[in-house]
Amino acid sequence: MKAVIYARYSSKNQDKKSIKDQVILCQIEADKRGDEIIAVFFDEAKSGLSDDREAYKEMLEYVKKNSIKRIYTYHTSRISRDTAEIKLRVRELKYNYGTEIIFVSQGITTEQENIELLLSANGIADEQYIESIRKNTWRGLYGRLTQGKVVFDAKFGYRIKDGELEIDEKEAEIVREIFNLYVSGKGFKEIARILNQRNIPSPRNAKWSSNAVREIITNEIYKGVIIWNKRQYKKIAGFPKRKVIPNPPSQWIRIERPDLRIIPEELWEEANNSRLSRRKGDNKRKGVGYTTLLGGFIKCECGSNLIKNSRTSFRCRLSLVGACDITASFSEAMLNQIVIQAIKQYLKENREKFKEELEEQIKLYYSKQKSKSDISKEIDNLTKKLNNILEIFEETPSKALAEKIKEYEEKINLLKLELKSFNEIENVIIDDEVIDILIQQIDNIFAMDIQSAREIISEVLEEVKIERDKELQGFYWINYKFKNPLLTFNRKINVIAGAGFEPATSGL
Repeated sequence: MKAVIYARYSSKNQDKKSIKDQVILCQIEADKRGDEIIAVFFDEAKSGLSDDREAYKEMLEYVKKNSIKRIYTYHTSRISRDTAEIKLRVRELKYNYGTEIIFVSQGITTEQENIELLLSANGIADEQYIESIRKNTWRGLYGRLTQGKVVFDAKFGYRIKDGELEIDEKEAEIVREIFNLYVSGKGFKEIARILNQRNIPSPRNAKWSSNAVREIITNEIYKGVIIWNKRQYKKIAGFPKRKVIPNPPSQWIRIERPDLRIIPEELWEEANNSRLSRRKGDNKRKGVGYTTLLGGFIKCECGSNLIKNSRTSFRCRLSLVGACDITASFSEAMLNQIVIQAIKQYLKENREKFKEELEEQIKLYYSKQKSKSDISKEIDNLTKKLNNILEIFEETPSKALAEKIKEYEEKINLLKLELKSFNEIENVIIDDEVIDILIQQIDNIFAMDIQSAREIISEVLEEVKIERDKELQGFYWINYKFKNPLLTFNRKINVIAGAGFEPATSGL
């Protein structure tokens, strides 16, 4: 039976020889069972909790394409150290690919009836191992924190010197100004605009934003308190990346660091009490979940989205914080009317162009496909090569020739299947009724709910960009980027096909 081997070692500090040892033990077990190992896959310095394992992904593709019936691996932990994740991977291989896994060191296989129970039992030990590592790491980081060492990147207002955190007085002055501006009544956006106007570098060396100001106002480090262990990262079965899981406040670690205090505690409390009261007031004034017909479609020439500046107008998002010099406001009602009219005109004027583009796409697709004649010629050529190798093999057999024979036989069989299922497309007739349907829907767009209207618009419109006239001050142009609705809508396409093929097929 054809089989492959998968091996892995976890960290850069581990001995690479462990890969070789795993492969040897798997090979011995395969020989006992009479299986032929035809490929070996291994990941170096990859955690059992990581999905960033190229060799494992390559193995799955290889198993699928070559109908591999068995995978040999040293231990369940080589597949994953998470019990639920192991079970998902085992089920994927067993039921999707018809492939069994042999876990050599534990003497268990997925062919056993009680495999789920066995995986759970072995998985407990792996999870305890991971948990012990996590706790040891946690204790090590906590120890560094209590000794005044750094375990995170320096926040704005601080720098790292000799592995310890200290105040950066130049940035600290900006932090103090931000707090003073906020308690005086300025908002996050207004403070960001003031800082940008003065060309003060932000924490990420870009433009200041309201979020950057908010992060400073809400961080307790500026009053001399480090909050640690607010969240943890866990691998959850079925998800490609580790998930951030907030810890309850009872698990937070608060470390008093008066030497890192940039502002008085009273000022920090005043600013955050003000923030909470303002947030409540904003919710009462603005309501929750407000949406617009063109929100997200309209962009400024700087590339930023236009957002609601008032109940009736849009404005560039970056201009609100001084990062864009287009400060004009644009009437929402005017934009809605202009854009909807442009969509209707686009649909009416480009009906034939839509069809031509779709026809070209379909022709291009089928031009790339091999003809029956091409497939037959390829089968004949491979068959001749195979016969030549068989003649040589009869006189001087070798493993290399045997592998080549197997490769050619598999290619020929695949081509024969391709030839058997081949269909030739004779003609394509496109029904463009969808254009009329869209025009009717656009006529009624303002009578619809916002979400339904936006879905219809998205079938045709990709982007609207507002740009200044280069010569006339105060004048703006609206540029549109449209889609071909026959390529995006639930279109109807009829295909007239050759014998043995359905005479009408939709959805190409």
